Amino acid sequence: MVKGVIFDMDGLMFDTERLWDTLWAPCCGKLGLPLPPPEFLAGGRGLAGDNLKRHLAKFYPQIDPEVMLAEVWRLADERFSQGVPCKPGLHELLGWLQDHNIPCIVASSSPRNMIEMNLKNTGVDGYFKGVVCGADVEHSKPAPDIFLLAAR
Repeated sequence: MVKGVIFDMDGLMFDTERLWDTLWAPCCGKLGLPLPPPEFLAGGRGLAGDNLKRHLAKFYPQIDPEVMLAEVWRLADERFSQGVPCKPGLHELLGWLQDHNIPCIVASSSPRNMIEMNLKNTGVDGYFKGVVCGADVEHSKPAPDIFLLAAR
C-alpha cells in the first residue's frame, strides 16, 4: 500500500532543467568568464551543494564557486518568478493522489524559496504537506538524504 509520494522538482514536476541551462551563459558573461562548454551543462544537471561547487571549480578554477552560484541564483530568481512550465500530467496526477488521500511532499536540492515560488506560481502548492530542500540535510544530491528525510 502506498503511504505517500515524494516528488523531486526540477525535471520531474517542472520543465526547468532546460531553463537552468540557459542561465549559465549570462552568468559567465556578467562575470567575464568564457561560455560554458556542453560537457559543463550535461555534467552539472542535478548537482547541488559541494558537488556543484566542485563541478564549477573544475570548469572555472579562476573564480570562487560561491560567486558564480550567487549570480546564477539571482538570474534564476528573476526567470523563475515569471513562472515555470509544468510537466504534462502533473495536475492530473496530483488531483488523483489527493482524491485518494495519498499525502505528497517535495524533496529538492533547490533553495526553499525557489521551490515554494514554483509551487505557488503553478498552482500546485496546496497539494503538498511539506517541502524538504538541500539546506535541510547535511549531504545534498546525489546523496539520498533529501529523500530519506522526506520519507520520514
